Amino acid sequence: MHEQPSEDKGERMRKKAFYTIAIVAIIAILLYSLTSNLDIISSPVTEKNVGDISVSAKFDSVPNLKFQKTILQEIKFTTTKDASSINVQNSALDVSGLESVEIIIQNYKGALSTQDGRISFKGTADNIYVNNVGMKTQEKQLTISADSAEYKNIEIPDLNIETIDYTTTGSLHVGAKQVPLTLQDERVIIKSYAGRVKIGEKFEIEGTADSITTPDFKVAK
Repeated sequence: MHEQPSEDKGERMRKKAFYTIAIVAIIAILLYSLTSNLDIISSPVTEKNVGDISVSAKFDSVPNLKFQKTILQEIKFTTTKDASSINVQNSALDVSGLESVEIIIQNYKGALSTQDGRISFKGTADNIYVNNVGMKTQEKQLTISADSAEYKNIEIPDLNIETIDYTTTGSLHVGAKQVPLTLQDERVIIKSYAGRVKIGEKFEIEGTADSITTPDFKVAK
């Protein structure tokens, strides 16, 4: 009876190489599946040095804003019937009999601040609309001011804010991957923000920034 010939050395080496490659491939697949869910950790690295960082957020509380001098394409806000502190061409705005008033200010130049549900500003504008009715004047520009006028909501499409830095609760999405972050009474710092701002019961932004920092996350240009 003859014994089966044993595998030659070359065949054993080929099998060993095949098994080694297969094991390495399996390990690589497992590592990829584990790390693919870690975008919140890896994204700060991928976002660095790629230009402005996209950010959108909705926070439960509203920070106070103050600008000594700003230029805005448009300010749109709704105020209550108590709008007597708003002046156009040095005359009080007459909104008697109206429960609320929507004011649109176009090409505004001047000071602007918000604090505790009230808005103050003093400057000039090319156009002013009150409940969609334009205000006419012989002057090229209109002067407009308000001293702590109560507002329901404010919308500014092109606001630049040097620093947003306060403690709040809410959510934000950061970067091209829109990494989701949640804050629970935590500090957020957003540097050199530019974009849309909506202020009402909540503070909403959608635009770009140079850097964003929370207790568990940090990304910068």
